This record gives sequence, structure tokens and C-alpha cells, in this order.
Amino acid sequence: MTEQDLILLSNIFKTPTLNWVTKECNKLSKQERLHISKVFFKLTGKLFSTILEPNINDSFSEIYENVGQTFFENVYTNSQILLNNKNEWRKKVSILRNISLFSDLSTYDLISISENIQEKQLDADEAFLVQYELVEGVYILEENVKIYEYDQANPITTRNGIFGDDACATGDDYSFFTARVVKDCTAYFIPRKEFLNLISRIPDLQQEIFQTIANRAIRSSKRAEEQKRLTKEILENVGQGSFSINHAGEIGENYTSNATEYLGQKNLAGVPFADLVFQKDREALRNYYRALHLMFSNNQFDPDLVLDLLPHEVTVNQRIFKLNYSFIQDNMGNVLSVFIRMEDLTRQREIEAQEAKEKIIQEKIQQNIGGFLNMLDEVKNVMNTLKSFEKNYIKTLQKPQSSELRSLMRILHGSKGLSGQFDLDNLKIALHDMEDCIQMIGAEGVESQIKNFSEHLKTVKAGYNYGRDFKKNLGSAIIEILQGITFSKEEFERLQTDILKGNIEAVKAKILAKNSVSASAIIDNWAADIQKLANNLDKKIDFFSDIAEEIQIPKKLANMLNNELAHLYRNSVDHGIESVEERKKQGKFESGMIRIEVKQVSEQLNIVLEDDGKGLNEAKIKEKALANKNLDQAQVQKMISTNKCWRILFLPGFSTAENVTSLSGRGVGMDAVYTAIQELNGLINMESVENEGITTKITIPI
Repeated sequence: MTEQDLILLSNIFKTPTLNWVTKECNKLSKQERLHISKVFFKLTGKLFSTILEPNINDSFSEIYENVGQTFFENVYTNSQILLNNKNEWRKKVSILRNISLFSDLSTYDLISISENIQEKQLDADEAFLVQYELVEGVYILEENVKIYEYDQANPITTRNGIFGDDACATGDDYSFFTARVVKDCTAYFIPRKEFLNLISRIPDLQQEIFQTIANRAIRSSKRAEEQKRLTKEILENVGQGSFSINHAGEIGENYTSNATEYLGQKNLAGVPFADLVFQKDREALRNYYRALHLMFSNNQFDPDLVLDLLPHEVTVNQRIFKLNYSFIQDNMGNVLSVFIRMEDLTRQREIEAQEAKEKIIQEKIQQNIGGFLNMLDEVKNVMNTLKSFEKNYIKTLQKPQSSELRSLMRILHGSKGLSGQFDLDNLKIALHDMEDCIQMIGAEGVESQIKNFSEHLKTVKAGYNYGRDFKKNLGSAIIEILQGITFSKEEFERLQTDILKGNIEAVKAKILAKNSVSASAIIDNWAADIQKLANNLDKKIDFFSDIAEEIQIPKKLANMLNNELAHLYRNSVDHGIESVEERKKQGKFESGMIRIEVKQVSEQLNIVLEDDGKGLNEAKIKEKALANKNLDQAQVQKMISTNKCWRILFLPGFSTAENVTSLSGRGVGMDAVYTAIQELNGLINMESVENEGITTKITIPI
């Protein structure tokens, strides 16, 4: 943890209340929140995921419930202590770093240790530990200390470092020896309870402690039974998924309860570790047993080579674990056993995957910022409509009109497609589930969906809030420009001058220029979305566009066409373009084709969207339409009799799909297209040739 981290934490938890913490975290960018979540993980090992949930208020409520207010108070208090006493803790960290036990620990770990240190002044020849007397904690000294056993006159050894750790780590109450300082000095003291807490929180310290105590036992020639007891007690006392393996690769009798949980087996003694983690990975098995042979051959071996052969990350029971190794050796350097500590990385990998996912989302947003902002507006409109629906029907138990249900289904379906363009999967799923709910209300009535509607509304809101977080990173200036017309002071003054002079056409031209975009905005993000949908359906599709750069259209029109025409290309991807196998049988190229052409003729926008798929199955369309009791059969008969079978596709509630998917099947997408074209006073026509494809022509006045 850096000083900057401490300052940031200090600000966040300055006032340990939910409102304050939420307010401060809402100020953070997505990247800052990801960073702080990792700091939380280092502090607690379990908090880093909750801060990344879409609804930040719910996140901190959950943190409060799980950890409590004390955590926040302690973070702030400790941060202030460290920030206000930089020189003091830097000195402590420096001293700890000079002691071999702590030399490889991170600065953050050393800061955590230094927070628990108490300074004690010791006089020359003073005994701070006495054999067979109570050990209250551990002592850390830079100066040399004489070690005595059994009231002997001469010390058995002289060393510096840490003392009392044996008793604390193994759970013994009394000291194994007497320790006397050589001269007046200052000792760092950590109480027993705090020391055990540090061991459980700092995996690297745990490993160092185990290695140190085990090696001391070997060097002091303790009997094998005593060494076994020490090993077992250390493992149980420090927790984690820890165990030892012998020359045959079998797990020893000493292992922690966490190890049984991680490896999914109650009795681990004698079980080959490789059988539990490698399964069918032959290369990993070969390397593992080769490493064992090198370690236990009673010959000198290269530790780096052995560590390269051993696995450092494994997946067991859908959880990801990091493996840390320590070698327990005798006085001759021969390996007696290997100590393995399993560190659960599952949650850490989840956050890394989420970080990678969010990077992709950000890249897609940057490629089509205007479309993203429009999508957020559409979803916000959906939520407002859903809230009104809840007030008017869910709470009153009144039955909604069919036309209102269809209208709601249309905007839900459109917003779902837009959110999918930016890989906002949670929002897309939430909108899809709400579609299901609205459809059930139409079929079974309001009463059957009261609880579901409320839950789905919450998830839609959460998905919207998650997407809105990305908007914060765009910057206010670019959002302002893309969301509406903005004029600088100078531009506005020039407009006023033109108005006073009567140059109305010049004023119109300037406003139109500000409010217009290239017609290519119609297909923003289409290529990426078509490719994604094709991959999901295991199809190959090429997308082509022919749009003159000079064509300028109103932003609002571009946004609407981008949203609604997407239903047409999705229909082509889902129903029109065949699979690779089908296309080969018909003598077609493996890759299907979707093409859009946009031209301006006078004051009309002409759009042609075509594919080279299977075309319309008119017999199936007629059969489905005539069997659908929800359709106006007189209208259906008229369309059939006038050879406008394609027109049935645009009727609300009609679909040829056998099953509802996130892509199609509800009969609302094509209806949304037709409704949008009508609202624009436009015309739409569709031509189909069996096994050659569909051509859709749209004309819109501009």
C-alpha cells in the first residue's frame, strides 16, 4: 500500500457512515474504484468485489453488514496514524527489513506489522523470555541475543531476529528457552493475539514463520515425532490451505482443515496430491514427478529449476489456487518434505476478468460515444416508463391495455439490442427478463408478476447505473457536445447578427450544421454487433456499407435509425443467413452477406438493406399468422391476398421463431421498425427471392 492509497482511504473513511463513504466512492472514476477494490482485497481478502457492483449504495450496505462500522473506523484511524507519523513507521519498516525473516515481505506487509509494534526498553543481560514461563507475544531485535536452555551457564547460540514466535505459532503457552540481550537496546514487541492475526492475514509471513520454526527444529536435532507435532500445530494455528508432501508425492498426516475444503476430500493423508489437481494433464504430471525426483534424490539440485517444473496455479472444483512451496531440509541440505500453501485466487481472477471486460466496453464506447449516450437515454426512458407502469398497474392491480403492453415491449426490445452493442450483458439480461415479465402480465394478468416485476425493475436500474458509471469517464465537455447543440459565446453573437440582418437561411444553415451528423452514424457499431451475433450463432457473415460521406442528417434521426434498423440486421443474422454447412450445400460462399446503402435524392433519404440468405418462407409465415389468435385475421387475409406476405412480419406479436431467445422470438422487433418509420412519415417495402435473400427499401423525408 502506498502513501497515496493511505490518503485516499483516509478521505473515504474520514466519517464512518454509509452516506459519507458512498458519497466519497461515487466521486471515484471506474479505474480508481478498481484500484481501491484491490486495496480492500489486500486489507481483508474479501471486500474487493462488492464495490464493483452496479449499485454503489447496495454495495456499501453489504460491506457494512459483513464487516461492520469498526472496520471503517480502524482503517481511518490507522491511516491517520501512519500519515501523521511517516518518519516513525519508515524507521520501523527499515528495521524489519534488515531482519532476514521479514526481508522478502512487501512494504505494505511491513507497514501492517509495524502498526502492531510496541517499543520496549531492555537493559543489558535482561531476560525478556524465560524457559517454561508464559510467552505474551513475540520480540523483534536488531541486536544480538543469547539463547539458553535448562539453566545452562553458557548460551547454546547467539543471534538476532524474532523470538517467541515458536510458542505463539504452535499454540504453546510457555517459552522453549531463555533469551537475554547482550546490551541495552530497544525491542519491538507484538502481543500474541495480534501476531497470530498478522500470520493469518499475511500469507508470505506465514510461510516464512513456518520455514523458520521447522528449520530450527531440525537444526536442534529434535526427534521426528516432535518435529511432526510442531508442523501440525503450526499448520493448524496459522490456517490457510496448508499441507506437506513426501518423496512419493503423497500428502502427509499434517494438513489444515482449509486444505480439506480446497481439495474436496476429508481424509488427505496418503493421497497423491497430483491425483487431486492434475487429473488428465500429462505434461503437468511429468514435470511434477520429475521435480519430486530432483528434490528427494539426496543430490544437490537447482531450486529455480525445480520451482519452474512445479505448478504455481491450479484449478480445483472450479476454484483457482496459487501454490507456494517451501523445502524442509536437514543439516546436510537434503529435502525431508515439501510444504505447500494454497492461496485462493478465485475472486482475484474474477476482478481481473471484470477489468478486462470493462476495458472492452470502454473501447466500444469510445468508438461510438454518441450511440452510447443515446443508449443511456433510451434505457432511462424505459425505466421511467416502467415506473409509470408500476404505479398505474402493478400497485393498483389494474389490467393494462394490449396496446400499452406492445408499446412497452417495443422499447424494452430496442433498448436490449442497444445495450448488447456495448457488451453491457447484465443490462441486456435484465431487459430480456423484464420482457418475459411483461409478456406474462399480458398472458396471465398483473397478480402473477407483482414480485417478479419489482425484482426485474431493480436489476434494470442496477444495470443502468453500471452503464452510467462509464459515462463519468467521458468528460463533461464531450458529453455536452454529443447530447445537444452547443454554441460558444462568439458563435451565438454571430447568430444574433445574422438574425438582425434578416439572414434567416444562414441562421438555419448554422443550426442545421450544429445539429447534423454524417449519415454513416446510422450504422455506428453495426459491424461489431453483427460479428458478435454471428459468432454466437456459429455463422460467418461479412458486412458492407455504401454511404456517401457528404450526406448530413439530423442527429435525432441518425440515432433513431441506428436503434430501430438494428432489428432488421439482427433478423437477417438470426433467420436469414444460413449456417456454413447449409450454405455449402446450396453452393453459396461460406460467409453470408449483409449490405446497407444510404443515398439522398432531393429531400429524401433512401436506405436499402439486403442479405443473401434463405429469403422469406411465405408458406410458414401464412401458417403461423393464420394460427395466431392475437392477430387481426382480416388484416392478415388482406396482406396475403395482395401478395404482401412480408407485411405480416411487421405486425405486433408476430414471430416465426419457435423459441424466445435474447435475439428474437417475441414479435416486437419488426413492429418497432415499422412504427418508427411511420412516425418519420416514411415508407418501407420488402422484396424476397427464395435462397437468394431479402432486400428492404426505406424512404424517409428529411
